[in-house]
Amino acid sequence: MGGFHSLPLKTHDGRVLPHTFYEGESAGLLVVLPGLHYGPDGPALYHLAKQLQGSGWDTLGLMYGFQAAMAFPWTDYAGETLSECGAALGEVLGRRAYSRVGIVGKSLGTILLVQLCAQGRVPESARVAHLTPPLGNPASPTRFATG
Repeated sequence: MGGFHSLPLKTHDGRVLPHTFYEGESAGLLVVLPGLHYGPDGPALYHLAKQLQGSGWDTLGLMYGFQAAMAFPWTDYAGETLSECGAALGEVLGRRAYSRVGIVGKSLGTILLVQLCAQGRVPESARVAHLTPPLGNPASPTRFATG
């Protein structure tokens, strides 16, 4: 039987990074990178995580450090946020060798996901999904892969 656990995730300035980590049967790993005003408990992300938890997957849902500190605009913290996400991804992937990895980004999370892929921090075998990519946003990466 699975359950929620805390990971040693930190913000760029050393505070605890809010997250939910559900450890199931390690059938796979889902990492959720939420949107600016759409957290990991938003319906699309919540139901996806719950479905996979029911199938034995581990799931990690993040809140960004600037959100926890209520510091805006997010663009002032883009580098720190990307660093926090990369460290969180490294921490959870370092826990065990997952046979399946999925990472889903929602709007702001999509920007971060594309950057993590470009930096080589996302395993080549991982499945990624971009939900509502902010294509009109000037900070949105132009490297969306098709195929």
